Amino acid sequence: MLLFRDWLRNHDSDRADYQAVKRELAQRTWRHVQRYADAKTAIVQQILGRATAAAGCGQRGSAAS
Repeated sequence: MLLFRDWLRNHDSDRADYQAVKRELAQRTWRHVQRYADAKTAIVQQILGRATAAAGCGQRGSAAS
């Protein structure tokens, strides 16, 4: 999650997208907090995918393995 946090700190567009999703979700009434967390999954996965790819994380056969 540090990668996600750091990515948002340095990428205005993704930070704005994440903020927009969170604001939209905040307008709803959530019976269970987990439902709110689940509703953020798509945007988190999109952003984390870009951050992971840019960091070269998860590459097989890399020198760091």
